[in-house]
Amino acid sequence: LQNQVPKPLPPPPPPPENPRKLIHSHLYLKYINSIQNGTQYLSSFQSSQIVRSSSRFSPPEPLTPGDWVCPEALRRSGMSVADALWNLRDHLMEDSVKLARVVEKHT
Repeated sequence: LQNQVPKPLPPPPPPPENPRKLIHSHLYLKYINSIQNGTQYLSSFQSSQIVRSSSRFSPPEPLTPGDWVCPEALRRSGMSVADALWNLRDHLMEDSVKLARVVEKHT
């Protein structure tokens, strides 16, 4: 048993491939192919510049304070837009004072 030669170890597995290297290699091959085909760009640059109706941006119309108030609620209550906004302000002020008192109690 002592005269036996030890078996050599198997070679280690290859290291995992670097994903960045794979992406770079893929892009480089794509670039080389595009040069051979005579195209000027890697992507379809010209088609990406075409304006489509779905890609047009139209800014929203500016809202007035009256647009925030439901017109049906105004009709039912008989209030004007100005009265409704003042009423909203009063309710917000009452709520903020109540919250300040609760916070003050717990600190």
